[in-house]
Amino acid sequence: MLKYLAYCLILLGVTNTWASTIKLGVYHNPPKLFLSEQGDVKGIFGDLLLEIARQEQWTIEPVACQWEDCLALLQQNRINLLPDVAPNAERRALFAFHEEPVLHSWSQVFQHQSQQIDSILDLNQKQLAVLAGSVQQRYLEQMMNEFGIVIHLLEVETLVEGLYAVKEQRVDGLVTNHLFGSLHADAYGMTETSIMFGATGLYFAANPQWPQNTQTLSRIDHWLREWKAAPQSFYHQVISGWKPAKIQPFIPTSVWVTLAVLIAVLVLSSWLIKSLRKQARHFKSALMTTHQHLSVILENLDTYVYIKDDEFRYTYVSKSVCQRFQTKESDIIGKTACDFFDADTAASIHDFDRRVLTQGERIIEEERNRIQNEDTPVTFLSIKTPLRNEKGEITGICGISTDITLQTQYQEEVHQLIFFDLLTGLPNRKFIVEHLSKILKTEDQPSIHGFIVMIDLDNFRDLNDSFGHDTGDQYLKHIAKNIKKQLRANQTLGRFGGDEFVIIAELTASQAINILDHIQRALVRVKHACSEPFVINSKAYISSISMGVSLFSDAKKGAVDGLKQAELAMYDAKKAGRNQIRFFDFEMQEQADKRTELEAGIRKGLDAQEFCLYYQSQHDADGSIIGYEALVRWVREGVVIPPSDFIPQAEQSGLIIPLGQWILKTACEQLAQWKALPDKQHLSIAVNISAVQFQDPKFAQQVISLLDQTQAPADHLELEITESMLISDLDKIIDILLLLKTKGIRFSLDDFGTGYSSLDRLTNLPLDQLKIDQRFVRNLDKHTRDAAVAKTIIDLGRNLGLSVIAEGVETEYQRERLLELGCYQFQGYLFSKPALLSE
Repeated sequence: MLKYLAYCLILLGVTNTWASTIKLGVYHNPPKLFLSEQGDVKGIFGDLLLEIARQEQWTIEPVACQWEDCLALLQQNRINLLPDVAPNAERRALFAFHEEPVLHSWSQVFQHQSQQIDSILDLNQKQLAVLAGSVQQRYLEQMMNEFGIVIHLLEVETLVEGLYAVKEQRVDGLVTNHLFGSLHADAYGMTETSIMFGATGLYFAANPQWPQNTQTLSRIDHWLREWKAAPQSFYHQVISGWKPAKIQPFIPTSVWVTLAVLIAVLVLSSWLIKSLRKQARHFKSALMTTHQHLSVILENLDTYVYIKDDEFRYTYVSKSVCQRFQTKESDIIGKTACDFFDADTAASIHDFDRRVLTQGERIIEEERNRIQNEDTPVTFLSIKTPLRNEKGEITGICGISTDITLQTQYQEEVHQLIFFDLLTGLPNRKFIVEHLSKILKTEDQPSIHGFIVMIDLDNFRDLNDSFGHDTGDQYLKHIAKNIKKQLRANQTLGRFGGDEFVIIAELTASQAINILDHIQRALVRVKHACSEPFVINSKAYISSISMGVSLFSDAKKGAVDGLKQAELAMYDAKKAGRNQIRFFDFEMQEQADKRTELEAGIRKGLDAQEFCLYYQSQHDADGSIIGYEALVRWVREGVVIPPSDFIPQAEQSGLIIPLGQWILKTACEQLAQWKALPDKQHLSIAVNISAVQFQDPKFAQQVISLLDQTQAPADHLELEITESMLISDLDKIIDILLLLKTKGIRFSLDDFGTGYSSLDRLTNLPLDQLKIDQRFVRNLDKHTRDAAVAKTIIDLGRNLGLSVIAEGVETEYQRERLLELGCYQFQGYLFSKPALLSE
């Protein structure tokens, strides 16, 4: 039994060793694949496979071979795996492939620097080197048949032979994949041409008879997918390290040149046909030959060629147009775009055609056209040029349209991969750097205002370790989505890497005056967004964040400098204990600290009941008290703090909501006390209302509830609003005022004459009183203009049925002058200063 067990273990060991050794075919095709002088596998495919082999504990045994020999060895199962293979129907029948492409590649014509090859037609009678038996050779042979051109092909066994053939000028160019050609172009005196074809994915191919092919290809797919999903992975390092040639746009210059040539050929041919018919019979044969050649070109072009008359009717369409419309040529001639396209497409086409006919323009446009009853639009690159008769008059339109839907989609995908984060869909580091660079490079540098916020999730590593990376990824998406909802105009959110996000916020010159206010409002929104709970295993998870802020004005050396400053500030926030905000600018940090300290003081003051109400009396013409205005004061450590020192911060932080509710409650309790006193029950109390309170959807109901709780008389409560509150969302404010008006509450428009109220807005508001601002009262004895303004307000109030009260009355002259102008209610130091009622 022991012998049998030992024998089985030996067999298992041998089997495992055999399974972990891979015979790899290697042909010379840098930078994708080649053997070094020491016989080591190199290149993009080589580096990726060696790393996978290290992870999987495979042994790679390289087998050097030429391309055709490599394919033959793979088919004979004398090698197990061959890199850099583009699958086609024939190869898929012979070999096994994995699913995730290693690279996307295409073929390209490279010319000797002495040549000038701009289009496919320029290849006629040219000598080109091509790898024997390659897809490039088959494509060139097909091209010669389709375009009726002659290309002299030099078949080479290796691409290196082709390079030397170009360098020695034995051929005019080399046809190869763009990576190989771009890598060696400079060294061998070659330049790129715009002729590209055969875009495809490149894979590892395995012999289906190799027992380990399925498992090996599956593991290759696993590592490729994992690496591609991570921007800093080994895959992206390899691609960056070999510096592959820049991806060429999928609308090459050759398309433009070819289309222009075809238009010229079409126009020239039309003219030739008309002129040759008038000539002698011996020219007829030449005309027919030319016509046949043109027909062959038009029938085989992968473009849509058409001619319209001056009434936009089709007079000629190529075979491809008939296929597009799925009908015969006879059913198209004489009709317009309206007969085939949907209304929007037809209108757009008509506009382009009209410009050609009326203005004689040659138009090149990218169009998205949808045929009637077609679900998906198709993108075309269209060139339209006017047709003219011998007098130069425009008689029609010649158009050529090329379907570039796939190229457009590919460009969008490439753009998405380059500039956007795969996990969150947000702009990535590259996009953010370029975006910020464009902002900072504006010619009018002093007019650039804004700030950068670097955000880091505190203890994110603990979340990953506790719940796994999948949960961590979902949390990052959750945070990204919530922050994005809080963005304002001219604010861009990006993922900078890992658990770091960045916000680029642009400001106008007027906004930059109070830049700290804008920054703090933005940071409050971000904190709110990140405090939204994330459910993990039925439990809510909330993480704190650390934020660093820098200003555009500090980024003297550009975008990278500004981002680095924000990042340094963010690290300071983490060092300070996390869940902190730090500014790169020291003075701004001091201001922010003071505001934070003030906000904390207000919170503490509310809890410790440090706020109290001072009351300033309001008088009629006889000097009798008719009411009071309630004015909040903060008594902190025996010092009375005026509202101008803390109300702005209370409004910005949102603390004005609980503070304002306390003020209203205290005023209502006072009114309830007076209601029981015969000599006091006629008095009213005016309370100033902040714009922030009006934005609270619960405001109106809270006021009504306070009246019910305290049993204060609603018709003795007067709410003062300011003109600045009426600038935006007037309808919402009117709805709130009308609701409260039904309960008997009175309304006064405070500081009237200093804001932006129009008479139209004034007449729509359910007001009871206008309040003349003290700046017009102060100079009644010095400036006739102030008296004129006061008189206008008084007359306006009388005409609208509103009472008018003047504030800031400090002298007997001011009172007498106001009486002369028709104002009979007053408030100011002449009568009393704001004080506690007990005083």
